[in-house]
Amino acid sequence: MELKITEQAPRIYRGNYYAIPLVYVYDVIELVAQYNCEYIIGEEISDNTGEHLQCIFHITVKDYNAMNKRIITKYKLRGRASKDGGRQYGTIKKLRNPERYKSYCVKDGKIHHNIDPKLIEEYISKSFKKKTTEIAIKISCREHIEAEIERYKAKRFKNRNNIDFMPLNDEGLIGYYAVKVSKFFRENGAKAPPSRSYVIYVLWKLEIISDQFYVSNILRL
Repeated sequence: MELKITEQAPRIYRGNYYAIPLVYVYDVIELVAQYNCEYIIGEEISDNTGEHLQCIFHITVKDYNAMNKRIITKYKLRGRASKDGGRQYGTIKKLRNPERYKSYCVKDGKIHHNIDPKLIEEYISKSFKKKTTEIAIKISCREHIEAEIERYKAKRFKNRNNIDFMPLNDEGLIGYYAVKVSKFFRENGAKAPPSRSYVIYVLWKLEIISDQFYVSNILRL
């Protein structure tokens, strides 16, 4: 198939998340391959967001905009959470560390790419892997945060006329939930409660804090 090379211009990196069922991954790859770009597309499944693709593209701005719009339109993806579910796509425009984001994309092992396989092996060796001994604590952490979110929503509704009862920016939310989690683990005798970084990660996955905050403060990309 002929490449859709629309301009000779400098390439930029874009990080993307698409909530597309994995059965369509090869259709997505076929679409992406129509553009002059380097890509890594990772297949992922999570309890919260289900099946999705974690991607990084090295591409011109014009080609990226055209390609991204086609993917969103073809799979009818929502850009915002609604009564029908969470957001279904997102873009990270400012990647301070593209190499680290590539490692993030390959972390689950099922990947598709058109770059040097030796580089892929390097990214996998540096990927964000979870230690088995940490899983139980992290599951408890996530469950507790989800419960606290529901309690906070109820409190917010009850106090909806008092806008100052809790700060709503990302830092305020993180501080609020981090204190709740620490207290929960102290009361349950945990020797090593999850780190603040993991609390932030869970809040990001649950769409409580913004993509930009997570990328800037945790991935530092």
